Amino acid sequence: MDDTASQLEVAIADLGRLLLRLQKYRGTTTVHAACLADALRLGDRAREGNRRQTLSPAAAGALLAEAHRVRERLAAAIAHVHGSALYRTAVQAHAQADFATLRHVLPQLFTDLETIADPRPCFTSVPWLRRGRPRPPADIVASIVRLSTEGLAAEGSPEAPGTDPELPAVPLAADPPAEEPLVVTFASNDVPPALFQLADSGSLLVHVARLHAPFQVRVAEAIEVEAGVDWPSYRASLLASLAAAGFHDGD
Repeated sequence: MDDTASQLEVAIADLGRLLLRLQKYRGTTTVHAACLADALRLGDRAREGNRRQTLSPAAAGALLAEAHRVRERLAAAIAHVHGSALYRTAVQAHAQADFATLRHVLPQLFTDLETIADPRPCFTSVPWLRRGRPRPPADIVASIVRLSTEGLAAEGSPEAPGTDPELPAVPLAADPPAEEPLVVTFASNDVPPALFQLADSGSLLVHVARLHAPFQVRVAEAIEVEAGVDWPSYRASLLASLAAAGFHDGD
């Protein structure tokens, strides 16, 4: 593939990431729609040129220049959000664990984010497989001990809804993860009052840098996955290891 065509492919993929990033902010619908339409046209023209084998270096260069212009518009729109008083207020409140302010400003900033009026239990799973095979119970218990002492670290992908690198959040589930045999439950009153829900997916976000809270561990009595393990024996060993570390199933 010609170097310019390769650059065009990378540039179009970059536009997709920036479009994802922009669409999660309120007040950006118009510029997002315009840039999306331009990006789609660019992609169509590039694919058509490849299909017809008419994408000469000159034609690819012209499309690449257009892609750069769309990228500049997207970057400017994102920078405008990040420079706004609302965004800076949110960042400051996040750093200071000012939950009242976060509950007020974050739903104004992110399109898909909603406050939760009443506390509720929150869930996450503990990985128990490694490369398709069960982890030793001691390794799993060590992970749970670390969770107890270190808490859950927040995530803040540029493209993920409801968060940002400067506004990371701990992702949790509103219901126990299906088909996961090891589930951690945070009681409703133990979750900081920075709990939000993503309207489209129903996923929960706790807008703290790290979630330190008491939790319960639940080990399923049976599993449906094929993992080459005698689950009753494995479960008994796991429960014994948990109990030795001070954790009890369902406590």
